[in-house]
Amino acid sequence: MRELGLDDQLGAELSAVHDELKATVAQLTAVNEELVASTTDLEATGKELERAATELSAVNEELEQRSGDIDRITGYLQSVIDGVAGAVVVLDVDQKVRAWSTGAAERWGATSAEVSGKAFGRLDLHGETPDLIACVRSTLAGERAGDEPVAVGDDGTEARCRPLHSSDGAIDGAVLFVAG
Repeated sequence: MRELGLDDQLGAELSAVHDELKATVAQLTAVNEELVASTTDLEATGKELERAATELSAVNEELEQRSGDIDRITGYLQSVIDGVAGAVVVLDVDQKVRAWSTGAAERWGATSAEVSGKAFGRLDLHGETPDLIACVRSTLAGERAGDEPVAVGDDGTEARCRPLHSSDGAIDGAVLFVAG
């Protein structure tokens, strides 16, 4: 430094500044390395998220397709139920309405939308409720096969109630048929 004509104090200050700059450069280099590592981690996470999003999209498409299949099958089964003469009511094991034919709507004056999911015993079936509930309960209890007709109401209309079985053979519900 003396060769440059700088005094010792200025040389010491420059040396200190130089040392501080070297330390700052070392810190910035370390921070840069951490940022590079973080960026690499974020890129890897982004790729994982993209793969997960692709998989979720495929699952969503499959669910939409299956939902469409279920809607078509439900419509098909409803048309079968509506094609049967008279009233047809499908009940689950808790005696809640799962399907209600147009014949049932005509007979008792309530639409499928109005009764779906409701307890069968709470419906107003124009005086036929007690006879029909007894028929349903005995079927769900396994006491009747459904072949024997039951007279319901004042006009002696016949009803039959048949059990629905799950894949393991257990009674899973009942189908009630009331002559038209």
